[in-house]
Amino acid sequence: MGHMKPNSAEPLDAEDQARRRRRAAASSDDDWLAAFARDLSDSWYSDLPPKLDAGGVSTSNANKKSTFIRLFSHRRKMQEHQLGAAMKEGAGHVGAETMLGAIMSECGEAQLRLAGERLDYERALEQTVLENSVLQQLLDTDIPNVTKLRKTLAKLTLDMDASRSRYQNAQRHSAGQVGAAGSQQKVEATRDELEAAQVKVEQHRDTLAGDMFQLLSREPELAQLLLHLVKLQTEYYRSSLQLLEGTIPALQASLNAAAVKPVFGLSLEEHLRVSGRQVALPLEMCICRLLQIGADEEGLFRVAGSTSKARKLKSCFDAGLASPEHMHEYLDAHVVADALKAYLRDLPEPLMTTDFYDDWMAAAHVQDEGQRLQALWQVLHQLPETHYTNLRYLIKFLALLSKNKQVNKMTTQNIAIVMAPNLLWTRLEEGFNMTATGTHSLVVDSLIQHSDWFFPEEVDFFITYPREEPAEVPPPAPAPDSPVLSNGSVRSSPGHHRSKSSDSGVVAVDSSGVGESASGSTASLTSSDPSRRASANRLGGTGGGGGGGRAPPPPPAHDPPTDGASPRAGPSRSRCHSDSGYHTSVTSYDILMTSRQ
Repeated sequence: MGHMKPNSAEPLDAEDQARRRRRAAASSDDDWLAAFARDLSDSWYSDLPPKLDAGGVSTSNANKKSTFIRLFSHRRKMQEHQLGAAMKEGAGHVGAETMLGAIMSECGEAQLRLAGERLDYERALEQTVLENSVLQQLLDTDIPNVTKLRKTLAKLTLDMDASRSRYQNAQRHSAGQVGAAGSQQKVEATRDELEAAQVKVEQHRDTLAGDMFQLLSREPELAQLLLHLVKLQTEYYRSSLQLLEGTIPALQASLNAAAVKPVFGLSLEEHLRVSGRQVALPLEMCICRLLQIGADEEGLFRVAGSTSKARKLKSCFDAGLASPEHMHEYLDAHVVADALKAYLRDLPEPLMTTDFYDDWMAAAHVQDEGQRLQALWQVLHQLPETHYTNLRYLIKFLALLSKNKQVNKMTTQNIAIVMAPNLLWTRLEEGFNMTATGTHSLVVDSLIQHSDWFFPEEVDFFITYPREEPAEVPPPAPAPDSPVLSNGSVRSSPGHHRSKSSDSGVVAVDSSGVGESASGSTASLTSSDPSRRASANRLGGTGGGGGGGRAPPPPPAHDPPTDGASPRAGPSRSRCHSDSGYHTSVTSYDILMTSRQ
């Protein structure tokens, strides 16, 4: 295991490179061995704290206390311990009852246990490897002795060479002075000096060779120490891996059990599973709020609201903080409608599903209206239960909204144009297809017009949302030039611009819808009048039919097949093909301006 020196300015790789340079600069194998021993000692001991001085007291209790203090201090300096302590502290600030706080606390505990595993490993490493007698003798005695002998031998060799030079000079001088007694004595003296130097060199050379041979004889013991080191590392990393693997299921279980998850972009099935609901939370919250404030709003779902407020509402849903009290802060129905469309548009799988896209398209191309409705009914009742329930909830609301078309100018065709791109699309990125877009609108238009036939069940929109509105917040004072409707509400100001999105097309108003007498079905659903608001609540509870007041067409020649089973257990897929197109009062410009955002 590589160690880095605490407070070292250079990374471990730089230290390794410096060691290699020192070894390469060694003049011989002996120099390289000495450099290797020094680097080995520095590397293994660099990450261990220095042993505390017991003050000269050699009792076992003092030694135990010293060891405990040293290990405790070393553990606090470990990165795992510091990270775990920081996570535990952060969990306390975030709140242990929150999902993030619980996860941080569990991760902190895991990091602290990792620090304990590392401390155990380093203690075993110190006791069985670093403090081994063979290694200690190698580092403290053998290698220093070899280094010292080498230096002494080098000095003696130089002395011997100098003696040899003096002896040779004396011989040459004596040869030039034949018979001189002084010259002969000098030759003998230098010869004795050379012989003594040679003896010393030979003795030290033998001693050095013996120490080197003894060092080589300990090679198996040193190799066994290295093997033990690898075994300790293997056990350390194995135990650390087991600890982390045991932590992952607990963390995953905490995440799966968390009731707060981002709503936008999450699959419908996962959102319903986590929240324990049958109708998606954004769907109910937005629709109930629109029933309170938006039924009279002209161009609802077509006119864009404030982008910043819509983004704020989406973020509130994702944070799990959306509540009826929070929804009552939004007085602009267009903002709520934008959030509803964004939720439908961000679903990974559209509400009408991509699996049945071809079936929807085939059913819509059936020319005969009765047969087309039969084909749509068959596809509708093959949808998954979750998608069917939420689609029924939405279609019933849109049908209820179309009843008030004299005020909001949103007929079933207009609603279908702006909502179809958010309910049905294909997996393939085919780009803009005007024919397909018109067919999508026809499917949604048929569902809205004949909602009571497709969905005979009554729908209570206020499932968890309270029917009684809290204390009313007085609306903002209208601008001096703002026209006021007969019911006291302010008509959309010129500040509402058409959306640049797919639902910003020209509204194709049904000529038979606008201006006809309201016989109760087209009355305003919401108002400041309490009696009218109570009427809206009653409508919300029953989920009235579609068609904007228009009577539904006669039922088909034969009832939808049930085979004695539940209406939801529809027959196998039916693919009906026809060469006829989609002919409605929707203009080509309307279709051109309606592509899925």
